[in-house]
Amino acid sequence: VVGTDKKAGLYVYGLDGAILQFLPEGLLNNVDAVEGLTVDGRPQLLLGASDRTPGRTGVSLYLFDPAGSGDNGIRPWGAIATDVVEPYGFCFARIGTEVHAVLVGHEGEVREFVVTADADGRPDAREVRRFEIGSISEGCAADQDSDALYLAEENVGVWRYGLSPAAGDARTLVQPVAHGVLVADAEGLTTITDGTARYLIGSSQGDSTFPV
Repeated sequence: VVGTDKKAGLYVYGLDGAILQFLPEGLLNNVDAVEGLTVDGRPQLLLGASDRTPGRTGVSLYLFDPAGSGDNGIRPWGAIATDVVEPYGFCFARIGTEVHAVLVGHEGEVREFVVTADADGRPDAREVRRFEIGSISEGCAADQDSDALYLAEENVGVWRYGLSPAAGDARTLVQPVAHGVLVADAEGLTTITDGTARYLIGSSQGDSTFPV
């Protein structure tokens, strides 16, 4: 389990809650992980976190080598620079063989990048979409199987956008903020698969629940 301490950096936990690793990386906000990236000829697990640290705002990137030795840890890889003033939400998406990184700014700015490794094994990011959600936003979750990108506008609700950059900013409000269902602030989002069933799970911060 990987999580951010918003004032300190990145923590890695075992499923028993033990701290396995800490990276003092600064003001990281959201973190996500994705498979499917090859660096220097080896498949890697890629992690990314929205980074609010002054002087380097954007997305900080990390790698984990699944075939590494027993003391193999998560290591910094580089960063994606952005014009977003306060990076807030973040998630990865897989679109075919491409790895996409989606950054959500505090004021609802969205920047989507395709992430690859260059010839020197360093990160290369190409912006493929940008749009505005409308107000303070954070939660972000992608679902390749249904071609959906879910974004939470904290005081409005959960929006579904097309996952493909070609979808632009077209959207559908799938769940408005409502008493007893989703109470502002609406924040983190994730998708899971359980057998043939698929679920979108939200974070209803106003009443400390996780609507499904």
